[in-house]
Amino acid sequence: MSESKTKRFLELAQIRLENLGYKIYKTGEKFIYVDIVSTVKENELMVAVKK
Repeated sequence: MSESKTKRFLELAQIRLENLGYKIYKTGEKFIYVDIVSTVKENELMVAVKK
């Protein structure tokens, strides 16, 4: 998949997941899940956590 298609897919996935009530975090961002602070790793493009 080309880089532009990958970027578009991630944008659409983010919109869909946000509409379903998820908070989206991208590579390098910190987030809290079950009282543990984590960072989205370099090999992870996106993490979705249910609000």
